[in-house]
Order: sequence, then structure tokens, then C-alpha cells
Amino acid sequence: MPRTNLLTAHPHHRVRRVHPDVAAPGLSDWDGISTLVADGDLRGRALLGDDPALGPAGGAHAYLLIEVAEPLMVRQPLTGRIDELQVELLILRGFSRYLPGADVPAPSSRWVLDHRAAGLELRDAAGNLWARVPADPDPEWLAAAGRDGHVVVLYGAWLGVRTPSGVRDSQYGPAQRAAELRAARPRGHVAVAAVPWRA
Repeated sequence: MPRTNLLTAHPHHRVRRVHPDVAAPGLSDWDGISTLVADGDLRGRALLGDDPALGPAGGAHAYLLIEVAEPLMVRQPLTGRIDELQVELLILRGFSRYLPGADVPAPSSRWVLDHRAAGLELRDAAGNLWARVPADPDPEWLAAAGRDGHVVVLYGAWLGVRTPSGVRDSQYGPAQRAAELRAARPRGHVAVAAVPWRA
């Protein structure tokens, strides 16, 4: 695997170090990888697609934003491309890159979203837990998820879920949250999947 370099991220996120000589994961490695990702500091927001914090996402579909607090930024030396490693891992497992103008993919049987007492849990087809977020969706969101049979899951470090350090919640409204998500998409730092819903 090409050598990677750690880059700095936005100041309101902590950044974990990535070893520069990590080998590409094999099929038997995903259990451990998913555990490492799920053990990170994850926050979630359950929103309907017409929420202004999503920008022009459109529709009344159920969305779940899963935001990581510690981006793992790597530079590909051959291309100069800068990636967020946790997003890349989900893309390797079947998510798509959510670039501007891209449609939400068709529902994928490679993932499932469970509603548990502890919150919402994202698991792959092998049952590996990738994210648990303490979200408590409202009845309208639950109805949309049940009606569609899936939830649009966005995953990344800059989705507008957290309020930046030093900024009051009242100063970081839907327009600022939508701008953060809009800026992350062209950089390739957002993964998306339509994940089957299991209430």
C-alpha cells in the first residue's frame, strides 16, 4: 500500500495518527477494523431529507448523519488526493462516495440499520458493528424509515452534526451545518448508502 502522511484537520476535531505502513485489509480483518471504527467518538443526527441542515437533499426520506470526531487524514502520494480513512473503509465495504450531483444509491443488502434501546446501530452483512449513535428519532422520522424500508446514511467527519469548538449552538444553525456538509462533498469526504431499516 502506498505510504501515507498525516494531515491536519479542522480545529474542532481531534486527529488520530495513522501508521504509514498499514497493509490493505484482508477479508478476515474486517471484524477488528469495524470494532476500531465503532469504538471511535461518533455522533449522529436523525433528519428528514427536507431539513435545511442537509441543504437541497430533497424529499421526506429518513437520513442518519454519522459524524466521526477524530478524522484520519491520508494523502495518496501518487495522486496527491487527500482522503479520510474511515470514509474510505466504508466505501470499501459497499458505501458510495457522495459527490455533488450524485444520487443516493439503491438500497444495499450489504448493510443494516437497527433501532436499539442504546440508539441506532449500523452493521455490515456479517453482523460487524460499525457505528452506534445515541439518536432518538422522532415519530415522523420513524414513519419515513418504515415507509421506505431504508434510511439514507451519511458518514464522515464534516457533516454539520457537531458545533465547532468555541462556537455557541445558537451561532451554528442549519445554514452553517449545510455549508459544512456541502464543503465536504466535493473533497470526497462523505460516504453514503441507503441502508435497510430494521426497527
